[in-house]
Amino acid sequence: MLLKKINAKNSKEEVLSLMSLSIDDITDEFKEKIYSYYKNTCDKDSDINKGVIYGVFESGELIAIARLKTCEYSYKSLSIEYVAVKEGFQGHGIGRFLMNELFKKAKEEYDAKLIMLATIDEKEFYVKMNMNVLGKIDDSDYNQTFLYKKL
Repeated sequence: MLLKKINAKNSKEEVLSLMSLSIDDITDEFKEKIYSYYKNTCDKDSDINKGVIYGVFESGELIAIARLKTCEYSYKSLSIEYVAVKEGFQGHGIGRFLMNELFKKAKEEYDAKLIMLATIDEKEFYVKMNMNVLGKIDDSDYNQTFLYKKL
């Protein structure tokens, strides 16, 4: 497995199919917004303030994806967003590999001290990754759980 920054050579369909796995009931309009963001990010120098999209590749195939982005409201903090592992590859340690690599990159390349993340249905996975539950919003449309990890 190899982790690398996603670039404009990766197809729109490939990226969208993975990103849409991380969001329930994604609309076509939202898919286009995600792809527009992805294309703008990949066509320019990667900027952690806007977000850097990383992918896990196996034999050249994109099998997992996540975005690492600056938390605007917290000093030396990054957030991890749009984490998804392609169906058929789940349950084989790829998500764990992706998260561990992002933790390393956050600390070593971006000097982050804290990682933050929100999830709808994968809380147990992130707790296994030594992330701590910060809180939960039950009255939102998505019932998100917020987690953090000190680096």
